[in-house]
Amino acid sequence: MHTPPSRPRDEERIGVTLSPLLAREVARALRIQLAAEFDRPFAEPLPSREDAARLRRVLDLCVDQLETLAWGEPSGEVRMAAPRPLLETIAQDLLDGGHERLANPVGWNTPEAQRVRRQGRRMIRAAEEIGRALASEAQYQMAS
Repeated sequence: MHTPPSRPRDEERIGVTLSPLLAREVARALRIQLAAEFDRPFAEPLPSREDAARLRRVLDLCVDQLETLAWGEPSGEVRMAAPRPLLETIAQDLLDGGHERLANPVGWNTPEAQRVRRQGRRMIRAAEEIGRALASEAQYQMAS
């Protein structure tokens, strides 16, 4: 039996299952990534062919993932598969943002502070879920 050639680690797609609440946080992180990418300055005053190709790749990847996540409003659990580097970036952004929300709530016991803390905990749970998927895939790769 012929085994297909393995893809480079950066092209490897990792699957992760998210509840609707966690999918909302991942979709928000993806939208922030997309906005940041489009806000990034070009090396020259006008975009080059390479800049346009990079933006198209980012846009295609993010929109595909956002569609999978129903733009953060899924009706049930969502199974998304994304390249490892994208998931690693999203997980780190969610973890950092979640800890920031827990460390700096607006007021002490106001409804707004409680909402910010709940969002921070959801962000951290989403990052942990992605981290588990990344770790289990890495263990599977090592075992095979």
